[in-house]
Amino acid sequence: MPLVWKSRAAPEDGDYCIAEIDDDRIARLVEVLGADDRPEWDDHAVASQYRLRVHFPPEVVAEAARLHPPTAAEIRHRTDLRDHLVFTIDPEDARDHDDALSWRALGHGVHEVGIHIADVSHYVTSDSALDAEAQLRGTSCYLPGGVIPMLPEALSADLCSLRPDQDRLALSVFAELDERGALKSYRFEETVIRSRHRLHYGQVQAAIDGRQPFDRDLQSALEALLRLSRQLRARRWKNGALDLDVPETKAWVDAHGVPVRIERREHLESHELIEEFMLLANRCVGAEGARRKAGVLFRVHEPPSPTRLAEMDLQLKALGLPRPGPLDDPAHALQALLRVPLDPPRRREHGEGVPVLRDSLEADEQRLYCFDSANAWAILSAISLVMPLAMFAVTATTSPRSGNVMNDVVPPLKLRLAWWTIRVGCPATVTSSTIHPRPYSVSFPDVSTCGV
Repeated sequence: MPLVWKSRAAPEDGDYCIAEIDDDRIARLVEVLGADDRPEWDDHAVASQYRLRVHFPPEVVAEAARLHPPTAAEIRHRTDLRDHLVFTIDPEDARDHDDALSWRALGHGVHEVGIHIADVSHYVTSDSALDAEAQLRGTSCYLPGGVIPMLPEALSADLCSLRPDQDRLALSVFAELDERGALKSYRFEETVIRSRHRLHYGQVQAAIDGRQPFDRDLQSALEALLRLSRQLRARRWKNGALDLDVPETKAWVDAHGVPVRIERREHLESHELIEEFMLLANRCVGAEGARRKAGVLFRVHEPPSPTRLAEMDLQLKALGLPRPGPLDDPAHALQALLRVPLDPPRRREHGEGVPVLRDSLEADEQRLYCFDSANAWAILSAISLVMPLAMFAVTATTSPRSGNVMNDVVPPLKLRLAWWTIRVGCPATVTSSTIHPRPYSVSFPDVSTCGV
């Protein structure tokens, strides 16, 4: 079968190519992926294999080019936090920064933690070309040699990235906590912030360990946030949360795509600090959405079936690994199992037992999405704040019995309802004992007509 092409650059012998075959049985060249021994083509091959959208349509590029940093008019109706100590904490090689933290002491042992998320929805409006393209892409795709972003870099790496010393629009959750991590009240606000510091996890860990402390204000904020995050984590553990700490690896490649090293990334307490406050923000959003019956989706996990738990027990026994013991309280039994240390040879052979546990549970798992929060193992997916991007999509328990908090990114296509939760909640303050609503000119849509 002949291969024909129109361009002057001919594919070389050994190149992998993509071609379309017409009715005359002629293969017309569409794309040259490159030779098998040229790793710089690997990312292109993956993108082609999974039909990833690499290029943005002209109308999307043009729409992004018309966007600009926040103006005085756009800032006027937002809470101005530009003089507050706000900072981001991300991996050292992070390409964008979509969340930030702030802290201040309110007195009498009460702390206010601000969780600030880049307000993507300000720029990506409903039915725009950017919105349509974001829905087609669904998410950003990270490859060893780079990233295929869901939105043009003018947004993903600039206007919607909380870069230091730049005015950025954000949606913020303010949570008031006591010294034991108990949530006293929360509120939501549309804000403008100016990040003071771009921190990475290693820096923060060195600071909280006392090895390389920051200046007094930043160090005090980090130490306070660390204490609160420990309390929040302890509360989740008490309710049966599982720590599936699966090792993470990072492959580094050079400019030609050749691997130069593979490193195992250590799980640090600085990671947990961020995780706890992202979960806290989503619990606030989810609780408010449920209280207002706003149509926020619940992700429901049924309890592990006795049959599946028995099969897991047999698998562990056959492998000579520790077993969970009585399973009348599955969450705490599995907690205890995960805490059992393995000797080095078995750790190398089986990991920490997490693969067996995860496979045993997930094989029997049914995931449901509904509006009913009554199920004892319901997990509320607070897909809040940044529609149509699901950057802020982590789950939060809605039941005292659950505590089984797991990360979850849900496709954003039909989840704009959560945005209404924030819009209506912006002027409201919710306390642990009393609700203080204030008038607001936006009403929730009828959930039954949303097509979710």
